[in-house]
Amino acid sequence: MKSRGMIATAALILAGLAVATPAKANSVYDLDVTFKNGAVFTGTVTFNNNFTSVAAVDGTLTGYELGTLGFTGNLADTDTIDVVSFGGLRAGNNLDLVTFEDAGWDVPEKIGKRTIEIPEDNSFTLSFDVVNPEDITLVTTGVVGDLSGIDGNLAGSNPATPNPQDTQISPTPEPSSFLLLGSGLMGLAGLIRRKMVLRA
Repeated sequence: MKSRGMIATAALILAGLAVATPAKANSVYDLDVTFKNGAVFTGTVTFNNNFTSVAAVDGTLTGYELGTLGFTGNLADTDTIDVVSFGGLRAGNNLDLVTFEDAGWDVPEKIGKRTIEIPEDNSFTLSFDVVNPEDITLVTTGVVGDLSGIDGNLAGSNPATPNPQDTQISPTPEPSSFLLLGSGLMGLAGLIRRKMVLRA
């Protein structure tokens, strides 16, 4: 009798996992971008709830060193990108020319006999097709992806069609989804263990 009750409870847990409504699409996405000049950006980009602008970015640009303008050619050099300089322009399905950069620094530049500090930063611009939040894609046209004046077009045979193997964006899994699955599996494991103890 007890074993029938445990089997019924286990079946209910499994059924609950199967029919649980999927979590709403997260606004945080993993971003992995490879540029033609060899630079690589990996991190996350956060869109606002209605996907009309980018709220934040957090990641590492390799090949670009803080305080050094442009591509160093050394992938051991890294610069933290954590600033969205402007939210971009929503044009149809695309969020165009969103610029990401570091906090910036002053670069000494000699003008005649004087040396002055010029504010600079490592930055790049991207466009996103946001028509489907479950399948956001990168869009590049012309010099989109330019990194501080260096040829930074996205990798691929055509700048307008980035190589999906080198350049990708995907939703970051929501913790709530993992919590739901984990709690269901833990409950099932507990029932199986109790059943084995009762048989012993």
